[in-house]
Amino acid sequence: MRAVEKLRDEAQRNGNINWDEHHERLLAYLRQTLTSSGLFTEETSAELAMDLDRLADFEHPLTDDAPFDRITYRVVDWCRAQPEPVRHEHDLHLKR
Repeated sequence: MRAVEKLRDEAQRNGNINWDEHHERLLAYLRQTLTSSGLFTEETSAELAMDLDRLADFEHPLTDDAPFDRITYRVVDWCRAQPEPVRHEHDLHLKR
């Protein structure tokens, strides 16, 4: 959730003017965690990939909530599918 909201804030509040490799790390984390989970249908996975690709186009910041909301829903789905707590791996290189 934190990653989605950091990306949303940067796009909507700042127009991605501060976009850097740390935002790329957040996006890569979401992409890797959600798309590799095997949790979603083909249709949902395609929509998720399209939304993540759209966020990656930082030169054209998203001001619409819909793509961020859809990604958030997928994060919630992923969390609900995890019966046990997932150990947090601290990313020493992430500065956002």
